[in-house]
Amino acid sequence: ASKYVLLRRERNRRGLGLPSLVFWVDMPAFTVCTAIALCDGEFKTLVDALVDGGPALSALLFVAACVSGVGFGSQVFALRFLSALDLSAVNSAAHLLYALAALRLPTLVSLGVGEPPEG
Repeated sequence: ASKYVLLRRERNRRGLGLPSLVFWVDMPAFTVCTAIALCDGEFKTLVDALVDGGPALSALLFVAACVSGVGFGSQVFALRFLSALDLSAVNSAAHLLYALAALRLPTLVSLGVGEPPEG
């Protein structure tokens, strides 16, 4: 929510600019999350899953990254019409739906990850 408040305030001023502000707000979070993922072994797990999953899993990861970029662009656009608190609530609901879809997707689509080889 604080990022949306900063973005909305910055949109009304002519200072840093939205892309620069987003960069400086998201960069510390990215750095901390990346360091935690490297130290905790989550990054290695992701790479191993991508190697074992083949091109289908890599394509799904690419689509998820694209959807995230489109979602951010739509949030910046929506700040023109919504308050920062409303946008934060809608974003939290969207994350919940995305998490539910991510939990349900593996049962609907078999990617062959972690399955024993046939034969």
